[in-house]
Amino acid sequence: MILYFDDGRKFCYDYIRRESEDKYQCCECKNLKKYVHATPFNQKCENEYLELCSRKHICKPKETSSLTVLKSNKIIKKPKYEISEGLSNGNLAKRLILFLDDERKICYNYLFEKLNNCFKCIACLRLKKTIRAVLYNPGTDVEYLDLFAKEHFCEPKEYQLLPILKKSEIIKKPKYDLTETISKRILVKHLVVFVDNNDDDEKKLCYDYYRDNSVKKYKCCGCKSLTKEKSTMAAIFNLNSEKECVDLLGYQHFCEPQNINH
Repeated sequence: MILYFDDGRKFCYDYIRRESEDKYQCCECKNLKKYVHATPFNQKCENEYLELCSRKHICKPKETSSLTVLKSNKIIKKPKYEISEGLSNGNLAKRLILFLDDERKICYNYLFEKLNNCFKCIACLRLKKTIRAVLYNPGTDVEYLDLFAKEHFCEPKEYQLLPILKKSEIIKKPKYDLTETISKRILVKHLVVFVDNNDDDEKKLCYDYYRDNSVKKYKCCGCKSLTKEKSTMAAIFNLNSEKECVDLLGYQHFCEPQNINH
């Protein structure tokens, strides 16, 4: 958001939207460890207005012509992009894939940043450049993506070559349980994934995984008995915390689910 400093619109303050709230924070004051914000009301209506906080800017206004974000923003709608949820460093994260062609073969890969409530291009960040995109009205008929008309510093990637695009199935309790057994006097940790969890929470069928400490993952017992060449694995993240979850890692089982009492 741009807040003009003078009537001639030659100078301005540059704001960025904050996470999970309809407020905008001054970018330069933020860099100076000062929180100066503004809140818009009745957006895209005739009586739209902006409420400024009482705190004064400690930064100096910029020349309007120097802000690249003032170029015409590029608005994108589905199916030109897709948003999915995956794991990053053991935490659930949102990712944005921006397609450059109708065949959805070439794309840019973004990661969601909570602090600024926006997606940032991963490859550009590795080049120490920031290319962001903001999602508006998520989950509604008027959902769209704002790219801010900036050009990427990185090269686009092939969709099929991006490992994070492999759809992982993230599950949380009560869709799984952790148990322990004794085998040959050795404690073995198990992960039980329920596959027939109906509305009445009746757990009928499941897949039984055992903990393989060599790879720090869980392997399906049934699949192991059927094939020695391939492993069907799952991983647990944030164990014993509120964020605990299981990633099934996109594997397909070779075995059939077993009765819970099997």
